[in-house]
Amino acid sequence: MTLKSGALTVFVLWCVFLPGCSEREEPTVAPGSTLTADDALRKAEAELAAAGISFSLDEPGALMNPEDLIPAPVDLEDAEKQLNFEEAIAQLNIALAEIEGRDEAGVIGSVSDRALIHFHLGFMYCFDAVSRLLLSDNPQETFVIEHNPNDLDNPWYNFDISPDTQAELNATEDPLEYPLAFTFEERQAIIDAADLLDDAALKPKEPNIQPQFSSVDRQPYTGSAIWHFQKAASLFGQYESEVMDALNTFNEELEGMRALLQAHAEEWGFIYTPPVR
Repeated sequence: MTLKSGALTVFVLWCVFLPGCSEREEPTVAPGSTLTADDALRKAEAELAAAGISFSLDEPGALMNPEDLIPAPVDLEDAEKQLNFEEAIAQLNIALAEIEGRDEAGVIGSVSDRALIHFHLGFMYCFDAVSRLLLSDNPQETFVIEHNPNDLDNPWYNFDISPDTQAELNATEDPLEYPLAFTFEERQAIIDAADLLDDAALKPKEPNIQPQFSSVDRQPYTGSAIWHFQKAASLFGQYESEVMDALNTFNEELEGMRALLQAHAEEWGFIYTPPVR
């Protein structure tokens, strides 16, 4: 995935450090942060490092090549890493709540700091979604997930099913029974992935087939990958339209992945209900 806008350079120049990300010898707090936010950001960075994610919250220059931030599917196929993503999301939400608070001067955190946290949350939701599909039953036999970070004609991750699973669908006479070609855990993973990417409600068309509800409709999850990326674009757009344009182009890449998942889910016998935006 590559940003198609020349405004990326402007985006990087305008992205200031998230305050409090670096190690401090004394518990001092930079303007626009709190001790709680500082601690949460350090914990989030540690979780991302444990998951093998290469970007750092205090190195915005790493965003110069965003395609390098998209890990290969094999790097997300690990239960411990999936837990790392969830804990990183929890800590980033703590930091965001802190700097979105108010003091006598107004909102504590800067617009750019809040935007950058939303930007990283969007990535975490995306990686979490792919990880859940890869951790479901027999993923090599059911799901085919391709990694396309440098292909401008395809989204970052291309979702599909194996020929054997497709053959099982083709042999199913009643389309309402298509979801039964997937195991319980695989159906849950599809439902969770749609929620994480888009806040979409996904359930089998046949009401007697379970599961029907997302398992990530709970804390620490709020919003979705698309929602967080759109929030980042909106915040940066408050003071630099070129930054907003760059992020809107970035959001188009994620939209392609979301649309692909919706199309496949509906082919597999699910009802896809998008959120009200």
